[in-house]
Amino acid sequence: RMEAMQGKWELKNGGFESRTSGAMVGRNFERLPNRSSTEFDMEWTSYLNLYVNLYTDKLNNNTSCNAYSLRINQSYAYLYRYTPNRGGQRIGGNVRINLKTSTTQKNRASFAFKVDKKKREFALYINGKFIYKWKDALAGDFAGTGTGLLFTTRSANPIRLDNIRIREWNGSLPGKTTSSGSNGQEDFCQFNNEDSIKGKLIGIKDGKMTFKSSFGQLPIPLENVDTIHLSKQGI
Repeated sequence: RMEAMQGKWELKNGGFESRTSGAMVGRNFERLPNRSSTEFDMEWTSYLNLYVNLYTDKLNNNTSCNAYSLRINQSYAYLYRYTPNRGGQRIGGNVRINLKTSTTQKNRASFAFKVDKKKREFALYINGKFIYKWKDALAGDFAGTGTGLLFTTRSANPIRLDNIRIREWNGSLPGKTTSSGSNGQEDFCQFNNEDSIKGKLIGIKDGKMTFKSSFGQLPIPLENVDTIHLSKQGI
């Protein structure tokens, strides 16, 4: 359950709708994963402008806080970090996203914003497609000290949010290589928690991988697996 903190959001048919610039809706969670995927569907007409604050310690202010803020309009996405002593700092550059926007019909897109607190990496997906990765290389620790998620409208045009969800993320990104532990002579498996094993991949069936290593033959749920590298002979 989300709570409207400021401005006007209305809960309709399982989603939040607003026609007010500056309207805020957010929620604090008991905990947020250190590697998380925040996902939501958005529907809008005419001009789009939305701020999404993650790991925030404030639900009544989107700038005077400790948080990361994803800013989205129909043409670009930006990432900012906020801390009381340094204010707002942009991370990297703007990313062109070119969402198709009709001024007469409703527009809709699905977003996923993935965060790795330890590596201070952030990735944006739109409609299931990888768009961009940011790396927070600025001085200081991970800026988001809270467990809050906050949405803020920056336009008075109609907007709707639904299917909002947060889940753990395995940290995998397109083009990421995790083969440093592979010797090429044995099959190699890297797990989501960055542990790994070597041996022989026996097979994959019913959501499980059977892997033979020096520990014996192991059934391993695929949800725990990040990357598999086959040996040169095994290919």
